Amino acid sequence: MIRCVRTVAVAAVAVAIPGISIGTSAAAPDSSGYGEWDVEGQAGSLSTPLTGFPAAGFETTSSSARTGSGGAAFLGDSTPFGAAHGSSQGKEYLLLRTARGGAPSDTTITFDSPTPVGWGFALGDVDADTVTVSATGADGAPVAAADLGWQESFNYCENSPAPSTCTGSGPFTDVPRWDPESATLIGNGADTSGAAGWFRPTVPISSVTLTFAVQSGIPVYQLWTAALPVEIAGTVGTDCGDPAPDTTVRLLDADGEPVLDAEGAPVTTTTSDGAYAFPGLVAGTYQVAADPADGTEAGPSATQPVEATEDTSGVALTLTCATPEPEPTTEPTSPPAPEPEPSPTSEPTSPTTDEAPPISVSTEANTPVTITLPDELSATHADDPANGSVTVNSDGTLTYTPDQDFLGQDTVRYTAKDPSGATVTGTVTVTTGLAATGTNVLPIALTGGALLVVGTGALLLARRTRQDPHHPDAE
Repeated sequence: MIRCVRTVAVAAVAVAIPGISIGTSAAAPDSSGYGEWDVEGQAGSLSTPLTGFPAAGFETTSSSARTGSGGAAFLGDSTPFGAAHGSSQGKEYLLLRTARGGAPSDTTITFDSPTPVGWGFALGDVDADTVTVSATGADGAPVAAADLGWQESFNYCENSPAPSTCTGSGPFTDVPRWDPESATLIGNGADTSGAAGWFRPTVPISSVTLTFAVQSGIPVYQLWTAALPVEIAGTVGTDCGDPAPDTTVRLLDADGEPVLDAEGAPVTTTTSDGAYAFPGLVAGTYQVAADPADGTEAGPSATQPVEATEDTSGVALTLTCATPEPEPTTEPTSPPAPEPEPSPTSEPTSPTTDEAPPISVSTEANTPVTITLPDELSATHADDPANGSVTVNSDGTLTYTPDQDFLGQDTVRYTAKDPSGATVTGTVTVTTGLAATGTNVLPIALTGGALLVVGTGALLLARRTRQDPHHPDAE
């Protein structure tokens, strides 16, 4: 309808949800999801009083932008929007015009986050004008015209009672037409009342832009927003049959992230009787999760997905009863087994350890000797001998080093592995003697007892021999 500057006119944007019937029903739907506008000059904000629907800001080049109260222009119960969202009577709407000088105006609504799939909008009083619609998706890319979700045209003056802005006796049959090629809602060019059309986007929306152009006169159009409120309700129980009082239930989005309220806090509810409810949600996909109470654990059934296209009840959450810790017993159920008798040997060996045949090696004084074990044994340990030291080499041999100037026999006790990996023990006898010098030892006649040193380190002992058998030392 063509209006003068003093006349208030109405256009509408409303939200619709997939799966929700928009036909007339006996019970009027909840109308609490209509948007609320705050306008300052050529900008402002839009808030929807439902949990889960993002807030938005808008900017416009309209020569004026203001809100109407919804008392004179509204979408009644019998219109497609009213049937889905309740009557908009008494709800705010946004009134927009062309730019100064009659040039087309652009109005862009930008949401704080992508909208849920299924919200919708309607444009009203589109008769002597046109509105071109464009949008961006969750990724910021332009949305195809088909995904804007054009639904149908209607005339809101057909409602009973009719809004007071609907003049004349009717019939109110004028409706605009949708041109999908140009994504434009086109009025018939004449001054009428109540011509409207509505959309339901099929993809998440980040922004919507409306370009308003005049065909004749000085037209205006109106804009409403609305989302259908739904409720999720259910019970919390346990798998052992005990009630689960004082349980906190959290509301999550489809990805399992917390849904936040208008203040940015996670949405939760607490129940003491096993029942819970989340009213005032925007329709969409959610999860509900029960936090464990005393004596319970979360378990696989403590979280449930919910496809809430309408009020959904009976969503049961089940906590797992924790298994109590067994109480300690003060008396053993059977007497303890007696301690085994110690072995008579001071150093018992494993019954599975074999004994290698003993071997003997020799070396010279102050000279180390390398010992190769028999039967391809590889030494892993050796006890220090009494008169020297022993080293276990990386190739499985032993190196014995006699103490300084030691002469005589020493014993090395060792542990080894055979080629099969079995443990074997054994003994090595090491004889340390004099070093050969190459000096010839000649017979020497001695009178009396004497000690003679011949060569380096060689000792000769001689016995005293007397020829007088009567001498006391005679031998």
